[in-house]
Amino acid sequence: MAAVRRVNEGESPHAVARDLDVNAPLLWRWRKKVTQQGESALKGIGRPKGAKVSAEATEASWRLSIKLCWRAAHLELSKRA
Repeated sequence: MAAVRRVNEGESPHAVARDLDVNAPLLWRWRKKVTQQGESALKGIGRPKGAKVSAEATEASWRLSIKLCWRAAHLELSKRA
């Protein structure tokens, strides 16, 4: 929901999608669903427990983890300077 809110508040859908490591068409589908059916339309969307994860999703998760670690390290170093 936070992603849809960011777009509705004027942020670029492509920037939000890139920031969250999702593709823009998926974000557009989420936004359309919320516009037509309300916020409750997105409840329950996600990966069910025990579902297999695609290699693409695993790689995206790995890239996000690396990005977050890099940012944390950068922040720590900037505090020491």
